[in-house]
Amino acid sequence: MRYKRRAKLQQVVIIQDDREKQPWSFLPRHYPVEVHRLTVGDYSFKGYENKIAIEKKSGLRELLSNLIVGNRARFERCLERLSKYPVKILVVCEPLDGRLLRYYLAVLKKKSNCQLIEDTLYYWLARTSIKLGIPVVFCQKEDVEKTVLKIIEQCREKLGEI
Repeated sequence: MRYKRRAKLQQVVIIQDDREKQPWSFLPRHYPVEVHRLTVGDYSFKGYENKIAIEKKSGLRELLSNLIVGNRARFERCLERLSKYPVKILVVCEPLDGRLLRYYLAVLKKKSNCQLIEDTLYYWLARTSIKLGIPVVFCQKEDVEKTVLKIIEQCREKLGEI
């Protein structure tokens, strides 16, 4: 059986949104990074800013705070725009852990009197993945670099198709 040779992947420049407050510090070790305003997502590739978007959430707490009633409409608009991109993904830099989820919900309820429940997050995840076609990846904090680099590699492989 013959194996296909992998096509040489072209070098890319990562574009980081200038509003990103906690950028991935490991990216410049692997790719050139430029900081510009992006209309969708927190990261993209130079020349593909309207085709590839990586939305980053620093953790479960940030994701939940986006689902609070006061923030939800803006977040939904962001997801609608993201869904139009041929290559898109949402990366949450924390695992989806039930105990942690319940803890964050209790903190949010105490702080802002929000009425979010666990089912809200699960509904939203299903809707985002199925209706909007946006894959959602949760990763351990110690695995973020490895996960993101694999995502970027997969995005690079799609460049010839979009």
